[in-house]
Amino acid sequence: MDLEAVRDSLGLTQAELDRRAGLPRGSVGDIEAGRNQNPSVTVALALTGALRRAGAKGVSVEQLFGDVKVG
Repeated sequence: MDLEAVRDSLGLTQAELDRRAGLPRGSVGDIEAGRNQNPSVTVALALTGALRRAGAKGVSVEQLFGDVKVG
């Protein structure tokens, strides 16, 4: 499971997910493009929470960011 796939399945744009997670514009795009391969714990939790509120039930930080070191 990756961030882009979950976001797309919910019909959210990168900008919309940035807004819903309370992140600066471009944050989701940077993560999805691999420009930010080490999101902070705060960012990872914000994104996961925003996706859950948007309807991605059961999505976890580990599922989204398990292949990168969250730091």
